[in-house]
Amino acid sequence: MTSVASPRGLAWELCRRVFSDGAYANLAWDDILGQSTLSREEKAFATHLAYGTLRHAGTIDAIIEKASGRERSLLDSGVWWVLQLGTFQWLWMRTPSHAAVNESVKLCKKVGHHPASGLVNAVMRKVTAHDLPTWLDLITERVDDPAEEQGLRHAHPAWIVRLLEEALADSEPAGSDSELVALLDAHNDPATPTLVMLPGLATKKPTETPTPYSPYGVYQGEGSPGTDKRVREGLARVQDEGSQLAALVVTLAEPIERPLAVADMCSGPGGKSALLQALLQPTGSSLTAMEKAPHRADLVRQALAPFAHLPTPPRVVTGDAGDTMAAEQVTYDRILLDAPCTGLGALRRRPESRWRKSAADLDALVALQRKLLSEAVGHTKEGGIIVYVTCSPVVAETTNQMAWLASSYPVTMLDTPAIMEAVSNRVMDGHRRGTAVQLWPHRHHTDAMFIQAIRRDR
Repeated sequence: MTSVASPRGLAWELCRRVFSDGAYANLAWDDILGQSTLSREEKAFATHLAYGTLRHAGTIDAIIEKASGRERSLLDSGVWWVLQLGTFQWLWMRTPSHAAVNESVKLCKKVGHHPASGLVNAVMRKVTAHDLPTWLDLITERVDDPAEEQGLRHAHPAWIVRLLEEALADSEPAGSDSELVALLDAHNDPATPTLVMLPGLATKKPTETPTPYSPYGVYQGEGSPGTDKRVREGLARVQDEGSQLAALVVTLAEPIERPLAVADMCSGPGGKSALLQALLQPTGSSLTAMEKAPHRADLVRQALAPFAHLPTPPRVVTGDAGDTMAAEQVTYDRILLDAPCTGLGALRRRPESRWRKSAADLDALVALQRKLLSEAVGHTKEGGIIVYVTCSPVVAETTNQMAWLASSYPVTMLDTPAIMEAVSNRVMDGHRRGTAVQLWPHRHHTDAMFIQAIRRDR
């Protein structure tokens, strides 16, 4: 870790770990802050700077290239990260120009790039010569592709802009150009952390603000989740409200009048499994959680540990869900399939992910989702229910998959918006997508979860 213990030094270290080492920002940042002795205010400044720089990296890079007259590949990465942080401070944090320049020069020296301090000084002076609207006009003045222009103005790769525009057009009501901008901008605003109070284990405090839709959700108050005793003991969890609603649909799609056999096919890291088990507990139903990755299966076990005392405790199986169900020759009354996907619905929570993903990933994910859907149908009892979930609004991963499933298997798409409306604390608008629910960051302030309940007919 860098020896620079200042807020800017820690932000630089996060850039290094993410862009050089391929680290996940949230995990690396917890480690970096855990080793620091910064004050609470300094940590807040460092987090805003670090995460904001990661979110806007593509736009920042275009500005630096324009200001320096050099492509990124021609500058040392360590120097480039200094320039990224300085540019974000000036254009988005409104740090005074002299401070943005001087602090960037100081940081350049402290992280071991003293010979480049003159270059940093010169580039930062050019960056601070214009405000953000002017820079956005400058970097888009010769761009003819509308998606590329929107991507530069709102910090998204053009291919993601196109997919989100298509998904909005496929929703009800269909999104306009201005709504596309609202969605892109929502990804650049940090999500307000939410907790789920696992029913039967934890209760809301009178001082806590409930989430608008999930009956078990609250907005996190002051401090980190680790300071909350309920979270430390596994009685409450950090969980987006959209994920809470997805788990609720599994249990409330139809009344449970007898103990059911329930499966969570892709259960890691265990948030939905924990809520699902808490909801199933009064019914005597059994839950089998399957997870292919061993380290994620361990997280599922931790999430389900509070239920180990039950007469029928939840079971966690490490391995491919399809192989597991085939080997055990078991069919289920209900299956939750939270399928691997592009994750474009959670961009506000994962600041670096938009720059790591590729349009080339989509075909393989679509094929995997179809394989998992086929396995789910094959191991669901007649009349049983599958709830298909993706943290992505992309048409190829959502409505197209449901159209393919309906044409390939004897299934009925259930009116999931009606189920959601019965679940929700308040009236929900703009969530219908045919027979599916589509949540949106800019409409519902949740991740963009797609949820479709499906009945197997025979």
